Amino acid sequence: MAEAKAKGAIGIFEEKYGDVVRVLTMTDDSIELCGGTHAHQTGDIGSFAIVSESGLAAGVRRIEAVTGYNALAYFQGLQDEIAQAAQLLKSSSVNLTEKIERLLEQQKQLSKENEGLKRKLISGRQSDLSANAKTVNGVKVLAAVVDIPDVASIRAMADSLRDKMAPAVVMLGAKAIDGKAMLVCTVSKELNPKLAAGQLIKAAAEIVGGRGGGRPDFAQAGGPDAAQLDKAVAVLYDLVAAAGGNS
Repeated sequence: MAEAKAKGAIGIFEEKYGDVVRVLTMTDDSIELCGGTHAHQTGDIGSFAIVSESGLAAGVRRIEAVTGYNALAYFQGLQDEIAQAAQLLKSSSVNLTEKIERLLEQQKQLSKENEGLKRKLISGRQSDLSANAKTVNGVKVLAAVVDIPDVASIRAMADSLRDKMAPAVVMLGAKAIDGKAMLVCTVSKELNPKLAAGQLIKAAAEIVGGRGGGRPDFAQAGGPDAAQLDKAVAVLYDLVAAAGGNS
């Protein structure tokens, strides 16, 4: 082992080796410490295909590969996968990359259109919701449950409603795709710190069996009991009333 290290052999020295080790030299730059049986010469290996690569430590990578008939089977498997993918996409194997690029571009365009429709939908609902706002101790307060299973869209709606009615406090709840409750709360900054979103949402989160928190101007929460969403958001009016209103 000492002679191997002195020679510059590369190996994972944390592994257990005996005093006598095997060193393979294939080129001047490839001196490897070896613990197992290998081919007599590199030509015996035949085809060689890397199937995985990972990091072991800083500056140390590990690759796994198959050789010989195993490599041939691997290539055949890849060929079958490509053929199946081409069939699903109604394309030839030769034009598969081009077909995927077109589909990705179409998906990107549809995603943009979808976001645009979401914004229009949210804008329309905002007018309806703002009409339901209450004035509590001089502050516009709105608590509502909406049918939007996307926390990013709910947050955007809450922020827009807050700005529209400012100074205001808004809490929105919704049922997520997985059936759980989502809550967001936003507060105009001029109402901080007397009214802090992070504190307001904690009480609502407890009602849906969850937890939440955040900044004084924005917070979000979740919980398993979506059936209690109406009760959870409604607690906002009492919380603002108890805080004494506009600061």
